Amino acid sequence: MHRTNKKVQTAVMWLETTLATFVIISVIIGAVELFQYVRIILYAEPPDIYSNFRDMLGYVLLLVIGLELALMLIRHTPGSVIEVMFFAIARKVLIYTTETYE
Repeated sequence: MHRTNKKVQTAVMWLETTLATFVIISVIIGAVELFQYVRIILYAEPPDIYSNFRDMLGYVLLLVIGLELALMLIRHTPGSVIEVMFFAIARKVLIYTTETYE
């Protein structure tokens, strides 16, 4: 029985590590698109700069949340869960929405 539990724990750890790796790869791929946001902001007209910057800030915070989520999957500490929650709350506070369903 103890040996089976150890195998399940090992399998879950490998699965969590694999998921964390996929999240990190997705963040790296997503960071490439971040440079497009910078280019759009540099060449935007003055009325559109604020909305473009807000979109870029939301995207950056989403990438940071992804990285923190990967750390949470690897570390397994209560502090890492709290950090993910803080970043998610900060993103929601900084990037306001006008739609009621959000």
